[in-house]
Amino acid sequence: MVRDATNTMSLEAIEGQLLEPSEAAEEGVPLFVAHWHLFVPSFVIAVLYLLIWYLASISQISSHYSVRLVIVLFAVVVPLILAWAFLRFETIKLQVNPDRLIYHPGWPASVPLDLSLSDISEVKTRKGVLGNLFGGGDVRITTTEGKTAEIKTLREPANASAAILEAKRKTA
Repeated sequence: MVRDATNTMSLEAIEGQLLEPSEAAEEGVPLFVAHWHLFVPSFVIAVLYLLIWYLASISQISSHYSVRLVIVLFAVVVPLILAWAFLRFETIKLQVNPDRLIYHPGWPASVPLDLSLSDISEVKTRKGVLGNLFGGGDVRITTTEGKTAEIKTLREPANASAAILEAKRKTA
């Protein structure tokens, strides 16, 4: 069963067990983090806004209200989308412990989730278009009860799946 941290132990206890990358490397605990392709949609939107602004400026309609609207939207929307991407990039983590895995699905979720390895029935890796181009992807975990947990935009999804399956094999 996919449980949140409040059902198994206090939030502080889960937060304390979700290691930073340097700590995980020292302790030999597999830790997987977000892939940078999470920022690609933000940059595409920024380029599109800049292209619209450039085309409007060279066509001499830069005083038109729609061009002003594009500039205001660029000034507001693009920083918000970049902030959203940065917060997700910093918070998406998957840690494979010997008996369970702890993962944070990313911002805006505030609670890391805890899943026992014995509850896992299937682990799949999925890569989308950006994942195929840049190397990131998603890991989908199905529990013995049929529930699913999906950790999106991981840096090494195939290695994460392999680490989960290896840890599950060792506990069986």
